[in-house]
Amino acid sequence: MQLGGGLYASVSLEEGEGLLRKGVALRRDRGRIAGDWGMLCLTDRRLVWLPMKRFVHLVSLWFLKRRDLMILPLAAIGTVDTWGAALVIEMEPERYEFSVPRAYPLMGSKASEWKQSVEEARSES
Repeated sequence: MQLGGGLYASVSLEEGEGLLRKGVALRRDRGRIAGDWGMLCLTDRRLVWLPMKRFVHLVSLWFLKRRDLMILPLAAIGTVDTWGAALVIEMEPERYEFSVPRAYPLMGSKASEWKQSVEEARSES
């Protein structure tokens, strides 16, 4: 089975790996508003961020650093937290932020739901 595809980069699931959750997310650097849109996928083994393909990424600006596909094994994740509307993943020495909005802005963020999902997946792996 493939994760992503279409508007997003894609990666294959490993044999026996199951998809637990997926959704659109904005990956950004700490303290910055701008970032890259992509698909965030949680499996029972890893957290995967699939960037939107360049030709459809209309809001990317030439001066922003382009981010590539990112795969974080659950066992390597240090701290999982939220900061406002962002899911924050800390892996020494790196820190990753993913804004995970709801379909309707007034409904807030899904960050706390994602945090709980990642923590549950880590405890079961």
